[in-house]
Order: sequence, then structure tokens, then C-alpha cells
Amino acid sequence: WDAAIALAKMNDDSGKHIINNLLDRKFYSNYKNIDKKETNNSILVALEISSKIKDPLFKENISYLASELESNPEVRAAARVIKKTYD
Repeated sequence: WDAAIALAKMNDDSGKHIINNLLDRKFYSNYKNIDKKETNNSILVALEISSKIKDPLFKENISYLASELESNPEVRAAARVIKKTYD
């Protein structure tokens, strides 16, 4: 997923499906060696990148992360800021 993020930083959205996966907490359950802190950091990076790409594909995951269902307050706050750009 580092490649997808690097491409997005260069305005190339070809990795947008991977970035969308990074916005979904369930995705990280496939990786037992990634702890909660790493997961939160990865989601925060994906949120930042999603605001640069602004693809409707991300809207559902961003909405979920912005909701009260998201357990991490830092992720929730960042998602709420980015969600405003999609509304």
C-alpha cells in the first residue's frame, strides 16, 4: 500500500482501491502483525491522501470513520474534516 500512497502523492489515482481498503478497519484484520497504533496511523495517512484524490469511492468509508461508530477520536476527527469536502 506504500506504492498506492506514493502514487496518490504524485496525483496518480491508480491505487485508489488500495487506499479505500486502508480506510476500512476490517482490512487490517488480515494482518496480525499490525497493532492498533499502526492501524490508526495508516488510516490517518489514507484519510489525508483521500482528501487529495477526492474520489466518490472513498465516501462510504470516510462517512463511517466520521461517525460515532469509530472508536478512535483522532481518526474520527480527521474523517469529519475530510467528510465535509465530500458533502
